[in-house]
Amino acid sequence: MHTCAACMDSSPDCLLQHPHRLPLLPATACRRSVETGNAAMPTEYMNTPARKNMQVLLLFAHADDESLAAGGLIQKLLAKGHQLQLRIVSDGLVGMRSQAADNRPALQAACGLLGITDVKCLGFKDQQFETYPMAQIANEIQQHIVPPDLIITHSAADLNQDHYIVHQVAKIIGRPRQRQCGILAGEIPCSAPWNHRPFQPQLYIDISAQLETKLRAFACYAHELRAFPDPFSVEGLRTLARFRGMESGYQAAEAFELIRWFEGMQV
Repeated sequence: MHTCAACMDSSPDCLLQHPHRLPLLPATACRRSVETGNAAMPTEYMNTPARKNMQVLLLFAHADDESLAAGGLIQKLLAKGHQLQLRIVSDGLVGMRSQAADNRPALQAACGLLGITDVKCLGFKDQQFETYPMAQIANEIQQHIVPPDLIITHSAADLNQDHYIVHQVAKIIGRPRQRQCGILAGEIPCSAPWNHRPFQPQLYIDISAQLETKLRAFACYAHELRAFPDPFSVEGLRTLARFRGMESGYQAAEAFELIRWFEGMQV
């Protein structure tokens, strides 16, 4: 139990425990859930008109990352009428194993369940992103996207080098020059928790109604499935969603770091 310094509320529904982790938002604001039950934003942000028909770029290193990190949020964004474009930076092949696997058919099946229709793999080699200049990756992505209002990508806390590089590239693409582009960073089970840098979420999305479809989408990736208690198992992913829900007062949730956020943005 804790007390919010702003509202002196010691109830569990006040989620702000570390104001210094929210540099882009007023540090004195109490993070209560907005009316939609999704993002927790200060009152002055809730009172601004919500952006409609946002262009959302789902930018992930590998096929399956979209389902793991944001399979629930994806469904909610589509239901609200936002335009989603999924760009997988790799070529869709899993090339660093004794037997290479092609995840592109599974990607199409998973996207069919989630409702994503604009999907492209960009052709960079799996687990070899560090061999490419970062500017080359960023330029290639920009050739294949509509300028986004929001980018959903990996966390910099991720142990996987490909994921970390894609996070950095997302910040390059999302620089607020011609337009304000928000950035959310999601978590990949095992990759983020196994690093020494903690994943520090400030945003929890209620995916209680979307969890089963998220799990079915991930289950399309037969090459990636492991037996529980491996994090890359259906039960492991369910456990993570329940844990994030326990942190936020939902039956199930996805957690995100707020890398950059702007007035009027809601998810």
